[in-house]
Amino acid sequence: MSAYGNHALTLFTWSPGVPRDVVFAREHTMGVLAAAGETTRPLLELEYSEQGTLVGIHWRRVSLNGLAEADVARVQAKGVALRARRLAAAHERGKIGPNDRCPCGSGKKYKKCCRP
Repeated sequence: MSAYGNHALTLFTWSPGVPRDVVFAREHTMGVLAAAGETTRPLLELEYSEQGTLVGIHWRRVSLNGLAEADVARVQAKGVALRARRLAAAHERGKIGPNDRCPCGSGKKYKKCCRP
């Protein structure tokens, strides 16, 4: 789950059936960060036992700072692809109003963001 606006963050929940994947969570969060045009984004990972008990909390701030240019370009390409997937899914569900929040995740109104 990703939230945007004043309290932007990305949340992952992990369980024994879907064990924690640190690399996937970081890469996905960087893609979300790039898609939203952010410079930094909190990542929260919650690990649960088979009984549904919370057994681990992992919190960090993800940023593109310090990445090689090739890695930044790769992450930005992921961000563009993520925005495109979100827009396509929203269009399949129906019409997007010009004053609705843009489904790409930017937090802007659709008419000021991805509206053709």
